Amino acid sequence: MSAINSSGRRARAQRTRERLLKAFVELVVTRGSVHISPADVAARAGVGRSTLYTHFGGRQGLLEASLAGPCRALAASVRAGSSSTDLLPLLQHLRSQSTRGETLFHDSFYSVWAGCLARAFSVRLHQDSNRVWHRPTIPRRLLAPVLAEVQLAIIRCWLGNPSGISTEAVADSLILSTQRLLAGTL
Repeated sequence: MSAINSSGRRARAQRTRERLLKAFVELVVTRGSVHISPADVAARAGVGRSTLYTHFGGRQGLLEASLAGPCRALAASVRAGSSSTDLLPLLQHLRSQSTRGETLFHDSFYSVWAGCLARAFSVRLHQDSNRVWHRPTIPRRLLAPVLAEVQLAIIRCWLGNPSGISTEAVADSLILSTQRLLAGTL
């Protein structure tokens, strides 16, 4: 197989993955529910159901892939000197979709989101060159899942009762709570 053929197939596969992800997100946003079948997503993306399974393994894989970007953004808060302004686009998007809050925090969706966020925290914590200042009071093996749960709790409470709480204040509290848990001062 030539290099051109191989790179062309990779590019086509990437475009197909992107179409499937876009279709999934559109369906979640328009229907307000994560109870969307793989057949629905495949039809919206204009591909066969087997193509979806080839690329994502099913609905769970699609959900995890759609959460990867938001989870990386939230997990970046472990870096010393993290800026709350980095979280503003994500929080503004979540606020704009807050009528879909029941979807974001539905049990099946929430458990996948918490797991993805915990894995993203775990990767970030391992890569953090400043981890010498981490002095958590909770066991290290529990740190990533606890950070994930704390951040999601802050977001959930804010979306459920936003009265007078600015997006900037929520971003600040996400950064500060993460930093304080890492430093052992919370």
